[in-house]
Amino acid sequence: MEFNKWLDEYVNDERTASFYGKWNMKLQREAAYEEGIERGLDQRNYDIAKKLLETGANTNYVHEITGLSINDIKNIK
Repeated sequence: MEFNKWLDEYVNDERTASFYGKWNMKLQREAAYEEGIERGLDQRNYDIAKKLLETGANTNYVHEITGLSINDIKNIK
């Protein structure tokens, strides 16, 4: 059940609803922050892979260093 529907259905007082609403927003912000960190790390790994490939590194070495899949690395080439 969606969180806001749950609030509307089961929480009857304003104080509790306010607390859970703030808590839900905090969880959403934390999830968005973590997703942003992951995207940034992924982008950094692609940048590193591209530079390694430009210097002549082989696909397996780039995979070891960046953790990217072999298919992802081949798509960079």
